[in-house]
Amino acid sequence: MYNFKRNIFFGFALLFLNSFIFADDRTGQSFLMPRGISENSMIELALQGYRIYHSDYDKTERPYTYPKSKSLLNIQTNYIYSSSDNSDALARYFLPGGKPFIRVKQDGGKGTVASKWLGLGRSDGDFNSKFKIHPERKIFGTILNYHQDLSRIYEGLWFSFMLPIVNAEHTLNIKEFTLGSEGEDPNIRSITSALNQWAYNFGKFSPLKISYTGLDDVLFKFGANVLKEGDVRAGIYTDFTLPVTGKPNSNFVFNHVLGSGGHLGLGIGANCELTLSDYNKHILSLIGDVRYRYLFSGIEERSFDLKQNGEWSRYLLVAKRGNATRPLPAINYLTRDLKITPRDRAEVLAAFHYNYNNLNLEAGCNLWWRNSEKVELKNPWNVDVGIFNPFALQSGDGTASTAKISQGFNDVQPDPNNMFVAIPESNLDLDSAAQKTSISHTLYLGASIDTQLLDSLWMFGAGGAYEFGRDNAAMNNLSLWFKTCFSF
Repeated sequence: MYNFKRNIFFGFALLFLNSFIFADDRTGQSFLMPRGISENSMIELALQGYRIYHSDYDKTERPYTYPKSKSLLNIQTNYIYSSSDNSDALARYFLPGGKPFIRVKQDGGKGTVASKWLGLGRSDGDFNSKFKIHPERKIFGTILNYHQDLSRIYEGLWFSFMLPIVNAEHTLNIKEFTLGSEGEDPNIRSITSALNQWAYNFGKFSPLKISYTGLDDVLFKFGANVLKEGDVRAGIYTDFTLPVTGKPNSNFVFNHVLGSGGHLGLGIGANCELTLSDYNKHILSLIGDVRYRYLFSGIEERSFDLKQNGEWSRYLLVAKRGNATRPLPAINYLTRDLKITPRDRAEVLAAFHYNYNNLNLEAGCNLWWRNSEKVELKNPWNVDVGIFNPFALQSGDGTASTAKISQGFNDVQPDPNNMFVAIPESNLDLDSAAQKTSISHTLYLGASIDTQLLDSLWMFGAGGAYEFGRDNAAMNNLSLWFKTCFSF
């Protein structure tokens, strides 16, 4: 038994160490999917898992349990506040060039954005500004967790569901520093106004807070406790996630998202508890939960870049065939309904739980992994536009298919023989619209008190957690939570 306990402990330790290696920050991406409530086993199980494992003891043996002959109904209300804590890393995720800011100059240059692509310009060529963002996400939530023991039907059988009601606030916290003169267009005088101009239907950078209240994915679980031998308890379950909030749109960068973005999920899992020490009412246990889930494909609206033209090419200008002198925002054409397949994700939770009479203390960690999305066009690409050629003088002139966002208009190379080169489907960089592989590691602490009220067993607990994203495809989050629970 000693070797068995030791192997479990070191197995969990090796899994969590993986979350600190192989970091790979992304840049210039158009979409970020935050981690949903239903993908966080810590929110569901912290302090609560131990309570459920011990629900079949005799009531006189433990003050916090009910007799085996009575099916346990356990209702938990979880109040959570969480705030992201890696704004510079998130800024690099959205901005080009791997920096938490962009330099916008009229003549462009390496590592900059040429201002005229954004509609910013001056006759004297003196536009020069620095644009910085500090993306921040805050959530406030109330989560109802219902657990019903079904041992009267079959020994060890149980059912549960989790209903999260969440308010999400997304703020870019834009700061701009003018180093030259403002733009001459009265409607587009700064980078902030350029990235929110009326001509953009998508991909705007909102200077205001974007807030939304709704339901995160509803999580249903159906399982059975299959092993109870000495100090070891184990169970298996299947789960199903039902999205109830609308799909995200691409109107704004870092727009609000709740849950999985409208994707159904189906998963399996296993849990266990190992009593490490039980002496004179002092009980120390190791609790574990492992789960795997697959999310099915659905249609979402996303913006994307062009492979040949590089990061932020979605903010270039384009022109229609036969109307080469009229520039149009590329973002309006490079935003499409896409078939998004989130694919699979997995979680491992491990925690030490200490119990003495009615006092419970818990310290744990949670490893979360999410696969990268598979992104495909919903419909064939048949858009007849090409990259705008600043030297076009007539409506029948050609394009500048190799232009990049860092090139000033004077440095753009028109296509040979004044040809019009339409953007081909092979040049669409759908990967720039995909959520990348994400890994995070969460550490948490919690404490609770059990008491009898109104002939029911009540628990009052509180705790905090910090989530470390391996790279900028996952957020760092500071969370505080308060739990109330009653059983009958």
